[in-house]
Amino acid sequence: MTNKAILLVAATLGIFVLALGAFLGWRYIAGTGVPGITEGPDGSSLPIFPSVGGGASLPGGRAGENTEEEVMETPKVYQVSAKPVSGYTLTRSGGEWVTRYVDRGTGHIYESSLEHASHKRITNRTLPQTEQAIFTSSSTLLIRSVLPSGAIRTQYAKIGASSSREFYPLTTSELPEDIISLSARGSELFYIQKDEAGGAAGFLMNLERKVPSRIFSYPLSEWIPRLLEGNKVFLQTKASAQAPGGLFLLAGSATNPTPLTLGSRGLTALPNDKGTKALVSQEAGGFPRLSLLDVPTKRLSSLPLATFTEKCAWGSATSSFAYCFMPKDAAVGIYPDEWYSGEKSFADILWKVDTTSGSIAVVEKLTEESVDGIEVSVTA
Repeated sequence: MTNKAILLVAATLGIFVLALGAFLGWRYIAGTGVPGITEGPDGSSLPIFPSVGGGASLPGGRAGENTEEEVMETPKVYQVSAKPVSGYTLTRSGGEWVTRYVDRGTGHIYESSLEHASHKRITNRTLPQTEQAIFTSSSTLLIRSVLPSGAIRTQYAKIGASSSREFYPLTTSELPEDIISLSARGSELFYIQKDEAGGAAGFLMNLERKVPSRIFSYPLSEWIPRLLEGNKVFLQTKASAQAPGGLFLLAGSATNPTPLTLGSRGLTALPNDKGTKALVSQEAGGFPRLSLLDVPTKRLSSLPLATFTEKCAWGSATSSFAYCFMPKDAAVGIYPDEWYSGEKSFADILWKVDTTSGSIAVVEKLTEESVDGIEVSVTA
């Protein structure tokens, strides 16, 4: 992994310095809310779209033990957008790295160079209150919003080819209504709706042909899916420190998911693209603890980082390296619930972890900025 790749991780996260509420606030729709829980730890109601951050500073936390630290010289994080952002992607344009991102309030798409700090709006079509935008390529994306009726709307959008006009055209087509949660990989989409009995019905669909195939049914409807290479689907139960969670794998012609790890509270997971390994975060003594799951053997081994998988990204499909933001200081808490609801926020350090040896190295200390990292991307 080159230093430029690491730069792009850090630079892109500048988008989310003020936009974290847009992403975590969408957890109800995106499928990362609390399973079956509508009250906070103090008995108060949780908002449908909770924000993140706003908590007091968090002294006296603890990081991983027996760590190996090596400082790597990389440029610092910088902010790309001062407005809430609902989604982004990294791509090459004109021989340089750029990020394309969606303004949450208007749905307008912007493009910003990560090398020359240029900034421009590339679409003019207004799509109000775009709560979530998931890029499936540099020119295609899924747009999620809530209709006045309360129904969840999902659209497949395409950014037109460059032309002499000032803005690129943006066309949209409707996908099934009330998709609870989804995951896309290229032109393939896996999504979950409630079935007739109130459980989950999972569908696999090509975004161009739009002919869904039902491949999964389960009495529990609160799943977070992740579609991987070969149409493998990892299914994680929604995470809460107040309920045991589970991670499952749906692969091949199977219609029932295979359990990979069960019973841990606050469980979240981030598999690599091949589905051979997964980072797993679990609540342990009031802190999040990171582990590595070897999928074929279902063996869990601890890693020296105390963080959430939402703060991590794999280096590549074949890499044994991962990059994670970890809080500098963290007080004992009810995690991830208090982070999801915005009761607590963090100031992070960016780390690189070798999942083979377990060694870690500091990538960026972020001494001048306070970043509560999420939705990390890495590119070579």
